Amino acid sequence: MSLVDGNPSPLKWVVIDVTTISQIDAAGEQAMWQLQQALAEREIRLALAGRKRQIERRAQMQGQLERVKRDFLLFSTLKRARIAYENDLQAQHDLNHRPEGAAP
Repeated sequence: MSLVDGNPSPLKWVVIDVTTISQIDAAGEQAMWQLQQALAEREIRLALAGRKRQIERRAQMQGQLERVKRDFLLFSTLKRARIAYENDLQAQHDLNHRPEGAAP
């Protein structure tokens, strides 16, 4: 968390490319949930890029699909995560720089 806390500009997302992770054990899952919680406390979203279907399938089998979809941003590729992040930044910029009195 020192990289997050020490970053000179506020972070909105942390993206992990999980394409190289072929299996994850209970300790790995617990570590991901702990990271997600620590980031959420700082109002930062945790995005997982790659293996979206596998993550959703495993979460479904564990009865955790709704929670996973609520607490993580899931993308099929790193490129899709980057595009979504850029769109989110643009939407925030537009919201923060709209003319006074303009409807959202």
